[in-house]
Amino acid sequence: MAELFQLRLSRYQKKLFRYLKYVFNDHMSLLLLFLVGGFVFYYTEFIKVIAEHPLMIKVLVGFIWLGALSIGRLATLVEEADKVFLLPKEKEISRYLNQAFKHSLMLPMFVIVLVVALSGPLLLTDASQTFIGLSPFLFMMLAFKFSHLQLQQQALYQLPAKQKKTATRNLWLIAVLFIGLGLLFNPVLAMCGSLGWVLSFNKETKRILAQGIFDWDQAIKAENSRQKKIYQFINLFTDVPGIKSQVKRRSYFDGLITKVTKNDKNPYVYLFARSFVRGNEFSGMFVRLLLVAIVMLWFAKSLYMALPISLVAIFLIGFQLIPMYHQFDYMVMTQLYPVPDSQKQKGLQKVMAVLLLLAAVILAIVLAITVNGLANKGLAVAATIAFSLVLSYLYVPLRLKK
Repeated sequence: MAELFQLRLSRYQKKLFRYLKYVFNDHMSLLLLFLVGGFVFYYTEFIKVIAEHPLMIKVLVGFIWLGALSIGRLATLVEEADKVFLLPKEKEISRYLNQAFKHSLMLPMFVIVLVVALSGPLLLTDASQTFIGLSPFLFMMLAFKFSHLQLQQQALYQLPAKQKKTATRNLWLIAVLFIGLGLLFNPVLAMCGSLGWVLSFNKETKRILAQGIFDWDQAIKAENSRQKKIYQFINLFTDVPGIKSQVKRRSYFDGLITKVTKNDKNPYVYLFARSFVRGNEFSGMFVRLLLVAIVMLWFAKSLYMALPISLVAIFLIGFQLIPMYHQFDYMVMTQLYPVPDSQKQKGLQKVMAVLLLLAAVILAIVLAITVNGLANKGLAVAATIAFSLVLSYLYVPLRLKK
């Protein structure tokens, strides 16, 4: 059973790595670079502001740590056929789950270490706190994450629903209690208490895995749900077989589409506009990048920091919209349109011009609010709008010709 999990894990990881090169492409890497840089700058400024409120710091850190505990799911990699072909091996399923548990523990543990380390500067604003003094917090959080994954193991067995709810509630109550105890009073005592809890919970989990009845349907349902969320995220960047972007009517945009396509005899203008509004692939990307840019600009007061963020956001939005040109290449009806191919390029160019101008206007409003100095505000707004027009009418046609 242990060998079976390793075989499935190898196959699953190869499949994921094949998609990750499309997720972490050059443009995403550039965006992540800006996000990391912006986070470091704003985090430093935030620490200076909140350092005068020690109680608020501890409450904030407590909420962040509780959120970090929820990251990470048990990856069992079970399949639909297992409930038939592996049924004779059900007594050995605990060995399979132990391998799954060890693998599933890696990413959450890394996240916990990262979150506690990033929380360090906040806690070190207290003069009595030292960097070494953060180690009890780290061990406490790792202990709770260990129990959280074991709780997911227990959920895969046929247990009364009330027992499962009670175990979940107790875990979170204990986590809140000891995190609060450690932050407000004594971290060493909180660490000892959490380790005692883990030992007790581990004993109960081993008993269930040894004596319980495995719920194949629940395990398959949980694993399918976990993988679906991963593939839905990857599907935002590239096509994943079996995962289709959700399409919604969104009739409230009919008026806007009518204004954009009014008196325009190019059918591609309507086709691209309607496709953008109804689908999630490009509209979701547009909204996400715009929101990230707005959040970063909201904290950027300097023109030399705000303007590059705004221009990079406009460029990334425009670049990510260009693949929309090939969205209908395999549709027979578009091949029957009695219009030249040049109309397709012009149609996409017009739709992109409207979208980029809309994004530029929204970012310009944020820039006008956040940037210091009237002259700097005017320069930032003018540069953002001008860049969106240059991108739409000069850069996009060149890219489409390639």
